Amino acid sequence: MTDPKHTSSTDLGAGCARLRILLADDSRLMRALLSRLLQDFGHAVVPVTTGGEALEVTASQQFDLILMDLEMPVMDGIEATLAIRGRDVNAGRRTPIIAMTAHGDCAESRERCEVAGMDGYITKPVEVGALAVILKRVTTSQE
Repeated sequence: MTDPKHTSSTDLGAGCARLRILLADDSRLMRALLSRLLQDFGHAVVPVTTGGEALEVTASQQFDLILMDLEMPVMDGIEATLAIRGRDVNAGRRTPIIAMTAHGDCAESRERCEVAGMDGYITKPVEVGALAVILKRVTTSQE
């Protein structure tokens, strides 16, 4: 397995299919940085600011990956994920959802994410190498 701390930013595009990504984060700076980084490597990014907006957008559009902040106003990432997972059952699909949090890598947060149906967990600030590993994993699972 690739060590996320030693993966270069060029790995975000190398050998990776172009993905359609929903980015849900209430931080304007985080949305701008991640959107730009992902777009620079050919991925299509749809940014939203709340879990409610994520739920609304996923009702009418399909994504290859959802990057979901855990703490957002109106509807947080856990609530949005639970609602999306409920719809996934009826739609017969399962979009990978990766949690993003600034609160570090703690067991309680990981457990909450797992219970909600999230497929992974990444801490903020997001390391490019860790993001590259997630993108490659999503691409590989689609092949």
